Amino acid sequence: MTKPATAPSEAAADEPGAHRNQLRLLVGLITLASLWVARSFLLELAWAVTLAVALWPLYSRALAHRRRAGRPILLPLGFTLATGLVVMMPITLIALEAARDSQAALQWLGQAQSTGIAAPSWLGQPTSVMMSGRS
Repeated sequence: MTKPATAPSEAAADEPGAHRNQLRLLVGLITLASLWVARSFLLELAWAVTLAVALWPLYSRALAHRRRAGRPILLPLGFTLATGLVVMMPITLIALEAARDSQAALQWLGQAQSTGIAAPSWLGQPTSVMMSGRS
């Protein structure tokens, strides 16, 4: 036996639901694909969102207190430069300190390669003395 044909009104009622489900599937697939493409910088994106949310009240207040109507680019430019400075300054200071200490580390490494490294004093002691904490 064959299935009776549905009325045109029933087929039209089913179609929007199926279309909506296909759109949901498409949106889900596009979202997953975009997350896969962006996987290498999701952490940076999360930090950017955190900074944007944290600075938004301050930016809104500064925008409300802006007196002149000309040059609307200066306020966003100032916030961008200030945020970049606040974020990059500690990284720069750490890099400079690492560069200063690298010379001392290279000298120590050269000395260790040529003369060796002295064995620690506790190395020759019995295990029972090391476990008890007595010297």
